Amino acid sequence: MLILTLLCFVLYAWSRDRRMLRNGVLLVFGVLLGLAGGHQSAHVAPAAVVILGAQLIGGKVPPLLRARLDRAFEVYRDADDPKPLLISSGGQEVDESRPEGEGMAEYLLAAGVASGDVRPENRAVNTEQNLLYSAQIQREAGRPGPMLVATNNYHVLRSALLARKLRLDAEVVGARTAWYFVPSAFLREFVAILKNHILLHAVLFTPFVLLAAYYFFLYLD
Repeated sequence: MLILTLLCFVLYAWSRDRRMLRNGVLLVFGVLLGLAGGHQSAHVAPAAVVILGAQLIGGKVPPLLRARLDRAFEVYRDADDPKPLLISSGGQEVDESRPEGEGMAEYLLAAGVASGDVRPENRAVNTEQNLLYSAQIQREAGRPGPMLVATNNYHVLRSALLARKLRLDAEVVGARTAWYFVPSAFLREFVAILKNHILLHAVLFTPFVLLAAYYFFLYLD
């Protein structure tokens, strides 16, 4: 139903405005990639799994963040020895009683992860810092190799773009998101990508421009 709604938006945009069409195409692309990320398995055996933080509620892990942690735990559980290092990354917001990374590490330990395989990262306040600080912890822990980033499916595209920007050897996988959170989450990510990735807009929109130009000159002939 969500995809059908988005496609209707793109068709409406096609009839009204090219800029709106570009944004619509990007939105659909992001949603499809995010939904696919929720079903995707890791293609590499990671040396470290970074779990991106989200707000703690009453100092505890809420369902949205739990989905990320459970996805990371599945990778850890199914991995051969040596097990990957799990890095729970998230600082402390003004309305939180403790750092997100600390609460996330506590959850992972309770789930059965060995204490030597968990490292909290308690400084990051955005996704870029999550990735940078976690990569530093991975290096300091002496766990060289590919990184796997666990987040929610709506956050896969932006996380992957940031990892590429930072030149990290990282793959991003998504956990499923509760249906009632999907519309606002995808729209928020969409706005963030529009703001920070102008080149991506051009890449995604260029095929439509070329196709329109082709039919225009075909019509002139």
